[in-house]
Amino acid sequence: LMIPLNLLRRPDVSAVEVSVVLFAAKEGAFVDMAADMAWILSCELSDIAVDQHLVADGMANGELSQGERSMINQALGVLLGRGMTPEQADGELDAQAAGAGTSRHAAAVQLLNRLTGPTAPT
Repeated sequence: LMIPLNLLRRPDVSAVEVSVVLFAAKEGAFVDMAADMAWILSCELSDIAVDQHLVADGMANGELSQGERSMINQALGVLLGRGMTPEQADGELDAQAAGAGTSRHAAAVQLLNRLTGPTAPT
C-alpha cells in the first residue's frame, strides 16, 4: 500500500512529495485500509496505490516465489533506507542485475549478502 503524504499537507505549505509504503505477505491485504484512508483523507481511492506499484518483471506472471519477492522487497528497502526514491531503488536494483548479467532476485540476494556477510560493516 503506497500512501502519498502530500494528501495530508495544507495547501499553503509547500513540501517535498513523500509516500509511505506498507508491505504485506499477501496481495490485497491492505484493500480495506486503502478505502478507509481515502475516506479519512477525503481523496479518491485511486490516489492510494494498492498493489499497483509492486508489479515488476517476473512478478506479473507469478514466476517468482514468495521468498524471492521478499528478498527483492528487502533489497529495495535497503536502497530506500539509503535515501533513494522507490523509482531510483527499482532502477538501481535493475542496474545491478544488468551489470552482473543476472536476475533482480539474484541481484537482491547479492546486495543483502554484502550487508550480512563476514566483511559487512558493523
